[in-house]
Amino acid sequence: MNLHHRKASAVASFWLSVLLTAIWMHPALADGVIFFDISLGVGHSADQRAILVFDPETKTQTMVLSTMYVGQPADFAWVIPVPNLPSRDQVAVWEGGEIAFWELFDKTEPRLQRGDGITEIVTIEGCSYCGSAGDKAPLGSGFLGVEVVDRLQIKGLDITLLNAQSATDLTGWLNANGYRFPEGAVNVLEHYISKGWSFVAVKVDTPDEESQSMLPPPPPLWRGYFPRNPLKLTFRTDRCVFPMRISSVSSRPSGSGILIYVFAPYRVRAENFPTVEMKPPTLTVSTLADFRLAYQEAFQKLLDQPQGRALVVEYAKPSLGQDFGEFIRSLLVPWQTYYLTRLRTIFRPDHMTDDIVFVPNETNEIVDVIIIQPQSHARLWKWSLMLGLATFWFGIRRRQKTAKKEALLIGLLTTLALGGL
Repeated sequence: MNLHHRKASAVASFWLSVLLTAIWMHPALADGVIFFDISLGVGHSADQRAILVFDPETKTQTMVLSTMYVGQPADFAWVIPVPNLPSRDQVAVWEGGEIAFWELFDKTEPRLQRGDGITEIVTIEGCSYCGSAGDKAPLGSGFLGVEVVDRLQIKGLDITLLNAQSATDLTGWLNANGYRFPEGAVNVLEHYISKGWSFVAVKVDTPDEESQSMLPPPPPLWRGYFPRNPLKLTFRTDRCVFPMRISSVSSRPSGSGILIYVFAPYRVRAENFPTVEMKPPTLTVSTLADFRLAYQEAFQKLLDQPQGRALVVEYAKPSLGQDFGEFIRSLLVPWQTYYLTRLRTIFRPDHMTDDIVFVPNETNEIVDVIIIQPQSHARLWKWSLMLGLATFWFGIRRRQKTAKKEALLIGLLTTLALGGL
């Protein structure tokens, strides 16, 4: 063997040993096959998204909201019921809130363990507990059953804090001030007024006619979450709540996707709606699209329970507040332990009969949905790698008498490193 060939063989041997060592030392899961976690992307674009942070000791809740909207931003209007009005400094348009949603999505999304890096996202269109904004009108009291407690202009939004004693007067006030609330939905407002709740009314802060005439024409049809920076409200409440009933006013008849992340000292469930756990389905498919479809079918089967439409727990684990990124940490006490529960559902308007009240679950059992790649596909991947490495080694050592035996040995060692045949 000449010097050049010996050097080539030495280099090949070195890099092959490095590869085998890396394979051997890589974390092995399930049957010993190497996998990479890939997000299924099934809950990314829900129509309504919320982060709820509830402290039962101080009886306070922080609620971060964003909703899917299709149209011109200036046409957007939003009415949010709350158990007690936040103060002026407890209302914020949260820059960085979108990053917080992304972090929670990445941490809690059901995952597939497999050997490639394909990722896809499901998108869903819709709009939730929002109406249409009409022409701006004076905030005057002309409606005796309505009290305007405060009004704020924050980052392009006009936010009004309201108390109301009359659903009819509140409907009149909303319509007079550009919210176009349906007259036929007075009973929904009565639901909240009878409980003593208050309201946060939100719309785009449109300029006056003179200023508006100097602006460029509006952009094309806009689609995405509104506000671009989520709305953050903090208020007093005895119980952790999500104001669902008002969503029946504007949700699509076919159903709206709802995704809620709850931080509390315990894992939560809905008190007044069925709550079920998502179990990793047994699958025999091999492509990412097939996995996602099979997961969605398993999810859909869980929604309809004998007691009614359910919320599905897809993630539940304890963590310290400091374990999260800076934006979520700003909502939490750093050294306090929180149980993060992710719940998702699809509600039609007829399902939205009440607001969702969250209470401690019977157990704090961990839920983390990981779907394992089928064995047949994993074995095919191992055999392909073994054959490829053996062929590579034989090509380098083909002039040696022991090349065939060495190639077979390399292939067998590779297979053993990957967890056996």
